[in-house]
Amino acid sequence: MTWTVNSASREWGIARETLVKRLEALSIPVKPGAKFHTRQITQAIVGDLNHERMLETIERRKLLEKENAEKDGTLVEMEAVQRLITDAMLPVRQRFMALPNEAASRCNPSDPTFARDALQRWVDDSLPLIREKLPKGKEAKG
Repeated sequence: MTWTVNSASREWGIARETLVKRLEALSIPVKPGAKFHTRQITQAIVGDLNHERMLETIERRKLLEKENAEKDGTLVEMEAVQRLITDAMLPVRQRFMALPNEAASRCNPSDPTFARDALQRWVDDSLPLIREKLPKGKEAKG
């Protein structure tokens, strides 16, 4: 048995526009006067139970994998990793920032101001390069 969009929408009590959208969402082209099999109409109206079961199974598997990783200790929270990186890198950054002032007189005892300015330019140029290599937080994944 075949149906037109109009006859199927009347029989199933669904708005014609809704049926058209659902058929198109299933990649079933809707052209004027087109005929559809009962299976196509039913799938558009009530959905594909097998597909929904498959999606549910996939989600359950993901959840089980996550739970197993948590139990095994192989799952690491992003916040913990970010804290670890921040805690490890903060002292390095502080030393890095202090370098121009602390090393200027050792680098050029006759002109420490020139040395400090050169070192500061090097630090200013290096920080963005280092920053772009660090992992991005959740908000950057967008």
